[in-house]
Amino acid sequence: MAGRMLPGESLKGTRRIMVAVASDESKEPPKVAPLQFILSEGGQYVTSYKVMEKPQGEAMSVIFVIPRSREAAGGAFFDGAARCLNWKRPSDLWSVLPYIETGDGEPPAPHDPDPPLFTSNADALANTLRATPKKMDCTDLWTAVWRATKQDANQVRGKRHVILFSSSEEGRIAGHGLIANMQSSRIPLQVICSGPNGQLQEFCKRTHVRYRVGIEEELPLLIEQAYLNLLARYEIAYQPVSADIEEVKVRVQTPNGWGETRIPYLKESE
Repeated sequence: MAGRMLPGESLKGTRRIMVAVASDESKEPPKVAPLQFILSEGGQYVTSYKVMEKPQGEAMSVIFVIPRSREAAGGAFFDGAARCLNWKRPSDLWSVLPYIETGDGEPPAPHDPDPPLFTSNADALANTLRATPKKMDCTDLWTAVWRATKQDANQVRGKRHVILFSSSEEGRIAGHGLIANMQSSRIPLQVICSGPNGQLQEFCKRTHVRYRVGIEEELPLLIEQAYLNLLARYEIAYQPVSADIEEVKVRVQTPNGWGETRIPYLKESE
């Protein structure tokens, strides 16, 4: 399971979340009835809520911006992305853009990089995630972000989403052109780091992108949640039971299995 808080509250104080439910045994998402959702805040059950199941989203193009080094974060970035193949729909396209992190050697000389290459072939993607990319196929971080978010005539399929991983402090600042491009492109970007990265965090702040940090053991789960959030189909509007909470816990209990996730409540200023 994964979920995210939707911005804003209704005049009556109702909050809204989007929730994704997936199975480890099937690519088809399980069917969940409204009464099979259990919500709680601060140990108190939410008793007033409404569930609306949305139709399956259109096909999408997902780009993973990933460090070249397989040793980055103990290989957790590669392993986490590979685990997300369990839920990749046949109609969805993926692209893997490797980059060279600061301290892992010099990237190739700056040049006008090609657009990302997409494929729907799960076996080819698994092989890509098992191999170490060649240096000549890599760029620096900011060029990789530019490639991933640049609007081009070759938009392959559906809405584009970008998930970026980082394991070391970036030594270069993001250019004003990249920041302006991100602010205007409206391409959803999720950032997951295994440690502090001041330059990347500042970029996320200026472009209103959520910046998440986790220790090595937490990274696969963070990556799974980031991907599953792209597949969220259940919108739940609920009346909170606490005025000052940090998260809402959502649990699903069905005859075929159960799962739960915790969704942080983000204030407007965040």
